Amino acid sequence: MGCGASTPAAVAEDAPAKYAPAAPKPNPNFVFKLADESSDGLLDIDELQNLTGFAKMARNLMGKADLDTSGKVALCSGFGAKA
Repeated sequence: MGCGASTPAAVAEDAPAKYAPAAPKPNPNFVFKLADESSDGLLDIDELQNLTGFAKMARNLMGKADLDTSGKVALCSGFGAKA
């Protein structure tokens, strides 16, 4: 038989639909540790700038997250996280 003469295989109507697996939930610890270049458990303005790629964004983040005005933020400080 020539090209186009074959028919596609029949699909069982009872077969369950295949769904894509759920996307993994983001892990803030992973991102924080990745950004924490000095491995001191804190992010400073330079590490935030390297993380975001933007100096202005880093300053804005630091201004919102640095609750004790120490110039560094810990994972559990700021952004509504509970200590």
